[in-house]
Amino acid sequence: MPKLPKYFTRLPLWLCVLLALTVGVLSSTVEAAPAAQPPKAPRPIHWWPADGTARDRIGTDDGQLLNGVTYTAGFSGQAFHFNGQGSEVDFDAIGGNFNRDPFTIAFFIKTTSQVGQAMVEKRPVCDAESFWDFRMTGDLWGAFLDGAPGVEGTGVTGPPGIADGTWHHVALVRDGTNNTIYLDGANPSTAISPEPVQLSNTAPMRAGMSRCTGIDGTNPYDGDLDELMIFDKALSQPEINALIQSLRGKH
Repeated sequence: MPKLPKYFTRLPLWLCVLLALTVGVLSSTVEAAPAAQPPKAPRPIHWWPADGTARDRIGTDDGQLLNGVTYTAGFSGQAFHFNGQGSEVDFDAIGGNFNRDPFTIAFFIKTTSQVGQAMVEKRPVCDAESFWDFRMTGDLWGAFLDGAPGVEGTGVTGPPGIADGTWHHVALVRDGTNNTIYLDGANPSTAISPEPVQLSNTAPMRAGMSRCTGIDGTNPYDGDLDELMIFDKALSQPEINALIQSLRGKH
């Protein structure tokens, strides 16, 4: 029998037994704190997987393929392929209107083109107000949000490395006056607006073409686009990464 500490020998036997039982019960009920659970992939309000169709998988904003858009192997399943000669996918005028509310636009992109080109936009005319768009020239790329007359627009520049011919995930998150771009769920770049930019117009959302094509040096998009999504909330960085991981295992 192990030798008891001196202070135990000075206590009555019944109290020693009670202390030993209490310590045993406490040690058996102490458990390790549960591991933090990763966030679940968020649910969009619009989702165009581009798996052989331009149908909106969540909402009713089905796209229309124009001027030679085809399908190719995507990040997950199939993707839209744009030929750089004016091919585009047009959506309706409702999706992509955010007013001043939080939102996230996300998609996968693959291109090697180095020319100035359109990616995705919702813009009535080239010299417009209350619009958003994504454009790129090689590794120089980003998004622009332009609001009401007299209010300065806000541009957000993404990190380099996007025009290397591999799939990259792009996410633009607007949360109040913070406008943040993520590339592959990392490398956030934030621009702050004086106020949340008012984004609402009656133009259709477009992928592959811009209202500025042939006007300011913008070219049609030459590359692939997959898993275009719109969320009516500002996604966190862990949520964006959970989204990317969920799409890896979609098929």
